[in-house]
Amino acid sequence: MKRYGGDTRLTLINLLRCEPQHQETLLSEHFQRSLAYVKQRLSLDVRLVNFDWHNNLKLLGSSNSIEGLWGLLAPGLLRCNLSEGEVDLVPAPAPPVSAAAAAAAAAGSSSSSSSSASPSATEQVHSPSVQLGAGTLRACPSGEFAVPKVIAKQLGVFRFNCADSLDRTNICTFFFSMQLLLEMCTR
Repeated sequence: MKRYGGDTRLTLINLLRCEPQHQETLLSEHFQRSLAYVKQRLSLDVRLVNFDWHNNLKLLGSSNSIEGLWGLLAPGLLRCNLSEGEVDLVPAPAPPVSAAAAAAAAAGSSSSSSSSASPSATEQVHSPSVQLGAGTLRACPSGEFAVPKVIAKQLGVFRFNCADSLDRTNICTFFFSMQLLLEMCTR
């Protein structure tokens, strides 16, 4: 949670069966009690969404189940925001000048022997990268540098939980990702 900042919202989607007399129901209840305990001890902003995928699929069909899941998750997604940014292209900085070249320029560079085709061991060679903060940006083919600008920052994480069926997790994650992609494209 530290990776995203102190105001990160966590949404857990519990896909376990919640029907009475089903084996997964006990696991689902333990999961919910454990989450309540953790929330109380750590003061986390955690939202739990229980969505019995198999039962909803049986009762509502696949289209209505997917719509129902999205109806439960959409408000949380909008509350968490999306990371957004822009890239500005800026001209490449001038190559660094060595101390010897600066001294020669200051002296009027009267000696023609001080200029050579290749830099000496004390001179710096311009690299097609620039250090900004923690990252290094490479030059674009146009010779400009791409400088990212953060417009909005993601404030939440969604976590799908299931017992032993990757199918449920993968299906729900896929449909959630598709809706997320649509939301991103509209911005």
